[in-house]
Amino acid sequence: MRQMKEDWPDRFSNAGMNGRPLLLSPLPFANRETAMRRRLAIALLIAVACLVATASRVSAKPVSAQDEVLAADKARMDALVAQDRATLKKILADDLVYCHSGGNVQTKEQYLAGLADGSTRYYKVETNWNPPHVVGKIGVLSGHVTFYVRAGQTDRTFHLQAASVYEKRDGRWQLILFQSTSLPASASGAASGASSAK
Repeated sequence: MRQMKEDWPDRFSNAGMNGRPLLLSPLPFANRETAMRRRLAIALLIAVACLVATASRVSAKPVSAQDEVLAADKARMDALVAQDRATLKKILADDLVYCHSGGNVQTKEQYLAGLADGSTRYYKVETNWNPPHVVGKIGVLSGHVTFYVRAGQTDRTFHLQAASVYEKRDGRWQLILFQSTSLPASASGAASGASSAK
């Protein structure tokens, strides 16, 4: 009986009912140290990620309305060269007035139809805009534009003084007016010297 009383605490503390060690037994020191290191490493990674995210928000430069207008115009010119009519439909306003340098005036539908028939292909565009002028939801670009056009088997180059007027509608800038005038030969050479978008 005395032997059972002496053995009972050891048996109960070191083994479960099935003879296996109880789960509440303390972990060896090496395992506790490894677990602590893992927790510290995870905490350090989280702290670094938070610092990087905060620094990115602080250093990010907000996009200005002027930059947005320039980006919309570049997207228009890129779509024109790529013959991406779907993108052009989004950038061109439904009430667009497009005035060519020769005096021909077209609506959005007429302008897109002229591109769709394949008779005229814009294979390169260069722009040299002055700093955009934005008032409220209206953005105006003025400067030099050079269109490199293939009409049938003939390549032509148009050096223009132009103005593009954009309006911000439903969160995006759309072209509502394009007006251009042909430049004299002397002025066209200077205009093609520097371009801000190709």
